Amino acid sequence: MIGAAAFAIYISATVAQPGFEFFEAGSGGGPFDVMVHRGRKDLAPENTAPAIEACVERGYGWIEIDVRLTRDGQHVVFHDSEVDGKSDGHGAIADLTMDEIKAFDAGSYFSEDYAGERILSLPECFRLCKGRINIYLDCKHVSPALLVREILEESMENQVVVFDDLDVLSEIKSLSRGNVPIMPKWHPEFGIDDWVTRVQPSAVEINAEEVTREICKRFRDLGIIVQAKVLGKNDRPEVWRKMLECGVVWFQTDRPDEVIDECTSAISDSQL
Repeated sequence: MIGAAAFAIYISATVAQPGFEFFEAGSGGGPFDVMVHRGRKDLAPENTAPAIEACVERGYGWIEIDVRLTRDGQHVVFHDSEVDGKSDGHGAIADLTMDEIKAFDAGSYFSEDYAGERILSLPECFRLCKGRINIYLDCKHVSPALLVREILEESMENQVVVFDDLDVLSEIKSLSRGNVPIMPKWHPEFGIDDWVTRVQPSAVEINAEEVTREICKRFRDLGIIVQAKVLGKNDRPEVWRKMLECGVVWFQTDRPDEVIDECTSAISDSQL
């Protein structure tokens, strides 16, 4: 019989995630990559198939999408808690069934060119992205057990990273026996070494203003990828360059082409 101490070590080993190997999609394989916020929402309705396809066509490594749970217990790809404004429907996602949600036009609000575009279920999104682009799953309201099952059934465990609160991420990691990678938010007041020992993430999301070279180096030494959230006021060239110099690997951005151009230029300049 395995002893209590040995069992604790065994359980920890089955859910340890540093050094997780992700699928190389698009621009993957270089020193940095972009995670395109809600897809190319400047070109197509956010979180929809055309917004995702625009990212695939441009060769990005990652998209960021939002996941919510319907009234009948299914996951859909939608940012807001209500469908109002970004479809012709009304009501909260949590109060609507999948069939009701699928009846809504989620494209006409953006442009008549996208009239009839439908809200994606999460499995539909996985099938669209499989072998083509990786997915940052921003979990707004999910069933951990269902999410793990959907990821594993679609064999997407190496093409996703899951973002949520620590209690949800802990459940996801346990249910998947560490096969589904997690990415919690990290702040400097958490500390690094003890926190990593307890959480064992594959990646961490850090707000741009809290990123330093020393923080990135320590996480890198521990085999953990740093993603900088450079949205809003931080989505600009001087911040991107600073993040790159600090050692950030993933950039969550609304301006992917500009990030790629700026960071590529910065790398070229440093090699002159």
